[in-house]
Amino acid sequence: MYANIEVVLYICYTENMIYDRAVLYTKKLKDYQPYPKASYRHKWEQLDGDLKQYTLDIANKYSGYDYPRLTAAMFMRFGEDGNREAYEKQYFHIRYAINALVLAECIENQGTYLKDIVNGIFAICEETAWHFPAHNTYKRDAKGSLLADYDRPVLALFSCETGALLATIDYVLGEQLDAVCPLIRKRIKSELGRRIIEPYLSEHFWWMGRGDEPMNNWTVWCTQNILLTFFLVEWPEAKRQEAFQKAAKSMDYFLKEYGDDGCCDEGAIYYRKSGLCFFTAVECMNGITGGHFLDVYKETKIYNIAEYIFHVHIHGSYYVNFADCSAVPGPSGIKEYLFGKSTHNQQLMNYAAVDYQEANDRMLEEESNLFYNLQKLFEHDEVMGYRTHPVQPVSEKYYESVGLWIRRKDAYYLAVKAGDNADSHNHNDTGSYILFKDNQPVIVDIGVETYQGKTFSQDRYSIWTMQSDYHNLPTINGQMQLPGEKHCAKNVTINRDENSDYIQMNLTEAYPLEANCKSYMRTIALFNSGYVQIEDKIQAGSEEQHKWITNMILYNKPRIMGNCLHINKDVKIEFIGAIEPIEVEVLPITDERLMQSWDHDLYRVRVHYNSEELLTRIY
Repeated sequence: MYANIEVVLYICYTENMIYDRAVLYTKKLKDYQPYPKASYRHKWEQLDGDLKQYTLDIANKYSGYDYPRLTAAMFMRFGEDGNREAYEKQYFHIRYAINALVLAECIENQGTYLKDIVNGIFAICEETAWHFPAHNTYKRDAKGSLLADYDRPVLALFSCETGALLATIDYVLGEQLDAVCPLIRKRIKSELGRRIIEPYLSEHFWWMGRGDEPMNNWTVWCTQNILLTFFLVEWPEAKRQEAFQKAAKSMDYFLKEYGDDGCCDEGAIYYRKSGLCFFTAVECMNGITGGHFLDVYKETKIYNIAEYIFHVHIHGSYYVNFADCSAVPGPSGIKEYLFGKSTHNQQLMNYAAVDYQEANDRMLEEESNLFYNLQKLFEHDEVMGYRTHPVQPVSEKYYESVGLWIRRKDAYYLAVKAGDNADSHNHNDTGSYILFKDNQPVIVDIGVETYQGKTFSQDRYSIWTMQSDYHNLPTINGQMQLPGEKHCAKNVTINRDENSDYIQMNLTEAYPLEANCKSYMRTIALFNSGYVQIEDKIQAGSEEQHKWITNMILYNKPRIMGNCLHINKDVKIEFIGAIEPIEVEVLPITDERLMQSWDHDLYRVRVHYNSEELLTRIY
């Protein structure tokens, strides 16, 4: 009988991993006390001296800071021309400033920064809305109003994060703020109650999850900050219990989007807003329940979610970057290390510690989440003191849930996407690939430009970086791939023989009927003799249609010599088949977001051919 009970509980936990554990917790929920308050001087005085000075130097830039106003005209601009940057830059500068000032006051505890902090608190409290203009809607993917409704707050990514920011300030500096004037904390609590607590308990926003509706990083990103707001500041137990249960359900809705292999279909940059936010939410739940959720870290799925970031790291600052992910999303560090520690993954801990120890930026100056910076201050010494060893990357990994195959062999690193065109933050790129040689980029995925009005609208695929023509894929009879789950790779197999390792897939359905494509098979192979081969076999539905172009995005400018491309002295790309003249065009990299990944322009190669088979070999 007892064995049967254990089996039932296991199945229950597998399907509702967090909520079922939450139901079993019947005690009073505790305040969350992850790090010491400013009044607990012993811990603050023990912090690394260089790190403290670095933090003070940042804060001193904001001495007497004149917090910018977020005007109605700035908010309306998104609805008028789709520009997000003008409003969001000002929005973040306010939060960067107050974060730095709060940390400096906690370090010194002399009142030096308190007036600037109070000004920042009231500047935020007096904002009409805490969410972005781009998120000004109560329904998923709906068009929002030109202005925010003050009487009906929207719970979105950065409204939830602003709530957590003020809650963290209240937690670490509560006594100091009361010494200035008790009305400061009263105002904080009033605004948190009106803008976060009551809307969360009384309304349903799409990211909370319900039924089979697909979720993404929003679910745990928002939930993490909701939990911080409820449990860093004192609220009635009944409200906390309700939030605790609701958050647990949302975390399960988030987990259902993941396969057991733990692959983040949004890419490495969003792992930090998905897997790592899930980790922070679980840590908060452990903190308020005395460790009731510690066994979550024993679940294979959670272990796999944690180590995903290690597997998609290529070399140096480069990561596999399909979808909206940047090729250079920033180094790993404290959070990855702690997630590895909780899941008992020594490999992930070592990888994160190596990255953190080698990074120049010890503190994220541009970080809007104050909790993350507290985490850096107090976990810094442990990660810096961790005895690292050379990172040993895995040679092969296949994420079946997303269709991502990674193979590292000799001089080559190959990543292939063989899933569908319905991923979160999707680009139409099924069957595309990324290739590095000797740890240097050769064939790349461009990534995404700075977000704009079109990015998350019905016009998303009018943006060039989203289109299959700007990925390493063919154009078939003038047609590009289409978005959606049905536009996918089928019959995907990964094989190994005496000559090569290869992935094979049927990409016929990734293209529309107008492509008149009877069959399209793609095979990408790494040969033992030292080259990569892409074999494209395309059959047209009628004999007169053979207008096929293979597109290839190159990091470096190629030289055309006959049917070959030469890149520097190290790479040769040969096209074998009935090809016509090769075209090379410059892709100017002028967008601020793309410039963070690419230090010069990229190049698109277009090879026209009229046979049913094209072999592309990269040496």
